[in-house]
Amino acid sequence: MFILITLLSIFMKKVSLFSNIIFLLLLLSACNNSTSETKQSVSSDSVSASSSVTLNNDSSLTANSFSQQSITQVNHSADNDIYTTEMELSKFNEVEINCASEVEYVTNNEYAIKITTDEKTASNLDINVHDQKLRISLTGNNNYNYLKFTIYGTSKLEDVELTSACSFRNNGDLNPRGLDIDCNGASMITLNNISTSELNIDCDGASSANINNASCNNLDIDCNGASSIVIIGQCRNAEFEANGASSIDIKQLNCSKITKEEIMGASTLKK
Repeated sequence: MFILITLLSIFMKKVSLFSNIIFLLLLLSACNNSTSETKQSVSSDSVSASSSVTLNNDSSLTANSFSQQSITQVNHSADNDIYTTEMELSKFNEVEINCASEVEYVTNNEYAIKITTDEKTASNLDINVHDQKLRISLTGNNNYNYLKFTIYGTSKLEDVELTSACSFRNNGDLNPRGLDIDCNGASMITLNNISTSELNIDCDGASSANINNASCNNLDIDCNGASSIVIIGQCRNAEFEANGASSIDIKQLNCSKITKEEIMGASTLKK
């Protein structure tokens, strides 16, 4: 009996040891599966962070979300790396730009923007669409070497507002119901092939506007400070106001009737 009990005890110890080994193997397997799932999750999050962002109406692209965009290096210099990124926008028919930059407006059937600049400047960009107006500005330190926007929109652009040293030009015809142009600071706008009912141009500071091949019913030009406006095309009715040392050039404008002409100070109206 004593021998039987001893043998049974030894057997039970071996069974217990075997169970412990099985348990350890199962535990190691579970740990490996958990590590694999964590790696897959991190990889998925990384892909999501690098994908482009679509802006919905009344939403904005802030510095943080811009830094998450997938960017492509287009130029390298000793001082700065210049990158470009492109993203979709919600519908807009007005543009307001409040930073020194080069802007090209391309007419097509989509709403999008392509940004080319260095990474530091990109981190200070604030781009938003609200009430169908696209607004672009810079926050924080505004010292930068290069900033260019290519804006894609329809031919129904109704309002352009520029400040600082912004340079704006269009690529494609514009035919909205009415078009308002407002330039301030040292901004400059060049527009070609415009057909609209109402065309209003307001330049202040040292800004300039060059309008080529314009056709409209009513033209209203207001030029102040040291600004200048040159317009080529035709209109039915026109009003001109100039103050300071500004200049309005209508030598190549075919106008049926001038209903208002107020030229003051050292300003000139060139006919």
